[in-house]
Amino acid sequence: MATKPRDPRTAAITRTRHVLTGGRWFLIVGLVFYSLMTTTPFVSAHSEWAWSGFVLGLIVDAAFIMALSAESTLARHGVTKLGRWPAAFRWLTGLSTVFLNVWLSVERRDWVGVAVHLIAPVLVMLLAEVGPVYMAALADAERDALKAPEAPFVGPVTFTPLQSLAAPETAPNVFGGHVPARVMHAPENPDQTALFEPAADDVETGPHDELVNEPVDEPKRLSKAEAAEIIEKGWRHKLSVQEVAKAATRHPATVTRQFAKLDALAKV
Repeated sequence: MATKPRDPRTAAITRTRHVLTGGRWFLIVGLVFYSLMTTTPFVSAHSEWAWSGFVLGLIVDAAFIMALSAESTLARHGVTKLGRWPAAFRWLTGLSTVFLNVWLSVERRDWVGVAVHLIAPVLVMLLAEVGPVYMAALADAERDALKAPEAPFVGPVTFTPLQSLAAPETAPNVFGGHVPARVMHAPENPDQTALFEPAADDVETGPHDELVNEPVDEPKRLSKAEAAEIIEKGWRHKLSVQEVAKAATRHPATVTRQFAKLDALAKV
C-alpha cells in the first residue's frame, strides 16, 4: 500500500505532535515504574497480603493514564470543555498518586524524601493540564494551515545567458551587405511601424531607394618589427595594455606577454 505523502504545510505541526506524544508516554512509563518502587512497600505495610502491594499503585496509575490519554485525544479534535466529572476524575487519580508516593516519607518526617518522591507525580499532573492545551493549539494551527492555499509548484528554474538575448547589430540584406537589425523585425502593432524603420544615418538612399552598405575601414595589421617598436614605446611610457594593443594591431594577450618580457629584462 502506497503511503500518503506528507503535506508540507503541516509537516512541522505533525513533528511537534509526535514529540509531545512520545514525551508524554515517556513520563507516564517513568512515573509507573518509579511509583511501583515507592508505593509497593507503603501499601504492603498496611495490607494483610504483602505480595499485593503493587496492585493498588497500578490501579491508580492506570486510571490517571486513562484520563490523560482521553483528554489529549479529545483536545486534538477540538473538544476541550468536558465538564466537572472528567476534571474531578483526573484530579482524584493524580492526588491519589501523590499520596501513595509521598506518605511513607511523611510518616518518617523525611521532608527531603517527600520532595524527591513528589517530583514525578507533579510532573505528570502538570502534563495532564498542559497536554490538552498543546494538542488543541496544534489542531487549530493544522486547520489554519490546511485552509491556506498551497503554493504552486514552479519547477526547476532555467537561466538564459544574457548574450543569447541580445539582438545582433546587423542582419543580412537580400540586396547584399548588411542593414541595421532593427529593420528586420516586424512590429506587432502596425501603429508602431515608425519605431522600427532604419535611422537616416544607418542607410543611404539611391534613385530606387535601395539600401546601400557603407564600407567600414579596418585598421591595417602592422609588421612584427613595427608592432614590437610600438609595444616597447608603450611599455616605456606606462600605457595601458588595451591602448598599446590597439595601436600595434595585436591582441591584448600578446601585448601582456611582451610587457612581461620587458619587465624581466629590466630587472636583470
